[in-house]
Amino acid sequence: MNTSATDALNDEIFCLKYEMRLLAGHLLEQKLERWIEGFTSPEIQIEHMQRYDFASRFTKGLKVLDVACGTGRGSRMLAEKGAASEVIGFDIDAGTVRYAQIRNGHPRVTFNVADIQELSHPPDFDVVVCFETIEHLSRPELFLNRLAALLKSEGVLLISTPVSASEFNAKPVNQYHLQEWGCPAFQRLVSSKFKIRRIHLQYRSIPRFWTRARVLAKLRGHAVPTRATPQWREFDAASFSLDALDSPWAGFQILECSLP
Repeated sequence: MNTSATDALNDEIFCLKYEMRLLAGHLLEQKLERWIEGFTSPEIQIEHMQRYDFASRFTKGLKVLDVACGTGRGSRMLAEKGAASEVIGFDIDAGTVRYAQIRNGHPRVTFNVADIQELSHPPDFDVVVCFETIEHLSRPELFLNRLAALLKSEGVLLISTPVSASEFNAKPVNQYHLQEWGCPAFQRLVSSKFKIRRIHLQYRSIPRFWTRARVLAKLRGHAVPTRATPQWREFDAASFSLDALDSPWAGFQILECSLP
């Protein structure tokens, strides 16, 4: 067997072991924090795809940083669908970065191992994408400072986090999260370093709309949907109000920001 074939085989064995290890953790302990295409549940997969589809609106021809890129599927999407000129993905876990390089490699995507809280890099990114990261960190204010230092003066930050039912939750149910915020609290945190331009809410379900969709489908003789597709709503930052939201709801807040 030649060297290239041996390397390819070793890469495939590594990826299979990585996938099986994470799948075993999911089955035995209900833990699967990484987004792995084909292993993540359909609902969560759709949520991730929807967020990166949104980010792809901002990236055409631009240099993009994907913070805590994980297994790299979103980074590749920013290069392919988003037509970014260059995507650099950083993740703290070396094994995950190797998996990303093998499974989601792309000519315009580079994956690197780094702790984003300590990353030293010139401020030359047009777009910084930071999805589902800040709730994992012990020093969110310092992390926001780091993101600001990486962004060009006219750049865009897209940052998301799950929304807590309370204003601030220091003991989230998710064991990997160190804290979670309600809508206003997270906006206050981010606005201490950035100007929020628009507010985007990704609903896991909107009870009123979901019920209405099922009723209408039944009345019209259509197939009644059994699963709600995450819904997306956008607000101007100046006019956002909690009164506009359906309650109760579960989902994510995505802030579209610029430097002040």
